[in-house]
Amino acid sequence: MNRKSELSVKRKHPWIFSGNLSSAATPFVNGEWLTLFSTENRPIATGIYSKNGLIRIRVIQNLPEFSKEKIRENLISALHKRKEVRKTTNAYRILHGENDLFPGVTVDKIGGTWVVRIYSSSLIVYGRWIVWNLYDLCRNSKLGESLPSRIILDPPEKTGGDDKVSERIWRGAKQGKGGTSIIVRETVTLQNVKFPVELPGQKGGIFLDLRNRRKFLLERKEISKGKDCLHLFSHTGLTSICMDAAGARSVTSVDGSKEALDSFQRVLSLKKDGSSCKHRFVQKNLFRELEDVLKDQKFGLIVIDPPNLTPDAKSKKNALKTYSHLFASSLTSLQESGTIILCSCSGRIASQELESLAKNILRSHGWKYERFESLKPEDDHPVRSQFPEGNYFKVHIYENCKTS
Repeated sequence: MNRKSELSVKRKHPWIFSGNLSSAATPFVNGEWLTLFSTENRPIATGIYSKNGLIRIRVIQNLPEFSKEKIRENLISALHKRKEVRKTTNAYRILHGENDLFPGVTVDKIGGTWVVRIYSSSLIVYGRWIVWNLYDLCRNSKLGESLPSRIILDPPEKTGGDDKVSERIWRGAKQGKGGTSIIVRETVTLQNVKFPVELPGQKGGIFLDLRNRRKFLLERKEISKGKDCLHLFSHTGLTSICMDAAGARSVTSVDGSKEALDSFQRVLSLKKDGSSCKHRFVQKNLFRELEDVLKDQKFGLIVIDPPNLTPDAKSKKNALKTYSHLFASSLTSLQESGTIILCSCSGRIASQELESLAKNILRSHGWKYERFESLKPEDDHPVRSQFPEGNYFKVHIYENCKTS
C-alpha cells in the first residue's frame, strides 16, 4: 500500500479507494484475497480486491495473518448485540456490513427467512462463506438466534460487476406461484403490530433501519392518536400501520411507486384488528407534485422520509435544497400543536446539518416547537466511530409545533 492507504487501514477504516492503490494492484482479479503490506513491507491486514467502482479493496480483517477464528468471534459478537432487539420483534439485521466488521455484506432476519445482500460482485464467495459460518454458529441454541427456514440472496441494484447477480434461494424453498421469480411470504411482528411482507423486496423488504421511528410512534401514541396523519414517501407502509395502531383518525400515505402502494393495500386487506382509521393512498412524484398533495389539507402529524439524495458528493448541494423544499412546504399543512418528523438516509448530510436546516426553516416561518428529539439507531444497526459513513440514517422529531 502507499502511505495514504496504510494510514486508512491502521485507523480501521474498511475501504481503500482506487486513487490510493499502488501500481502493483494492476494484475489482480475481481474477488482476489490480498495480504495488505505497509510501506515498511510488513503484513497488517487482509482485503478483497474489486476491479470496478471507487472502492477497490474492502478490508475484511485487521491482522497480519488471516484468522477464521476471529471471523467467528466477530459473528458471535454480532449475535450478542441483537439480544434485546429479539425481545420486541422477529425482523432485524443480524449482520450490518462494515459496522459489524463484515464489509459489503448484510443479513436480515425477516420471520423465518434470512435475506442476504452483497454489495460487490467481488464479495460473492466471501459473503456466502460468512453466511455459512453464521448458520453453523446458530446451531448452538445458547447464542439465542434460531436457524432460518430459508436463506435468500437478494442482490442490490448494483454489485459492481459485469455479470448481473440474480436473486436466488441459498437454502429452503420458495412459496406461492411466482413463475421463475422468488416469492416468500412472512409476517413481521413489532410489539403488538403484525405486518405481512413479500420477499425479496427493497432493502430486504421492510427497511429495518426505520424501526426506531416505528417504535417511537407505537410508544408515544399521543403523537398520532385522534389525528389526521400524513406519511410522505411511505414505502412499504409499515410506519403508516404504526400510526394506525397508535390510534390515528386517518393516514394519508404518499409514494411515487404504484407497486409499493399496491403492496401496502394488500397488507391492509389482511389486517383485521377492528381499527376505525381511514387510509388514503396517493401516487405522486413528491419532488414535483408535493403542492398537489398538501393543497387545502391540514395534518396533526407529518412524516417526511425521502430516499437517499446524495449518491455522490456533487449531489449534496441539491439534496439540501430538496430537504428544505420538502420541510418548508409540509409546514404549511401542519396543524397548530402538530408534530413534524424529518428523516434522512443521505449519508453525506450530517445530523447537525439536517437539524440546522429544519430549525432555521421553523424560525424563519414563525414556528416554535416544544421538544426536539433525534432518535438513535437500534442495536441491530450499530455505528463504528472508525466508519462514519455507517452513521447515515437520521430521524429528527419536532413536537408540539406552534406559530409564534
